[in-house]
Amino acid sequence: MQVCTTKFRQATALVIPTDSFPKTIAITDYNGYDTEVTIPSKIDGFTVTGVENMDTSNIKKIVMPDTVTYIGESAFADSSDGVPLEEVVLSKNLKTIGPWAFSGCFELKSIDIPESVTEIENGAFSGCYSLKNFNVSQNTNFGDR
Repeated sequence: MQVCTTKFRQATALVIPTDSFPKTIAITDYNGYDTEVTIPSKIDGFTVTGVENMDTSNIKKIVMPDTVTYIGESAFADSSDGVPLEEVVLSKNLKTIGPWAFSGCFELKSIDIPESVTEIENGAFSGCYSLKNFNVSQNTNFGDR
């Protein structure tokens, strides 16, 4: 499924005006009604390296590009009605899953954490009551924040 990058309304960027550093951006919002969303690897020439917040009220499946290296605090979380998110395809280069990142994703059934992930913060999967399969490397650290 193709996703128009204009649906990713807000994005934060750290732009360093030299050619020695890459231009990166983090997703901070999604405005759309699709049930399947593929996060683009680039938005307006910036490489997407993080996901900080997504309105997942309609989303059942999210696919992340391999450019994403972190998922921020409460990125997909919902504390009230729960999130219909059932499936997440994580980046093969993901390193960190922030605290409460998937908290309240009641419908999430299975997740494969790539071996590249070194840290899963406290409460990252809190309230994921349907989660039956959680595949993670033994080298992954679980935070205690």
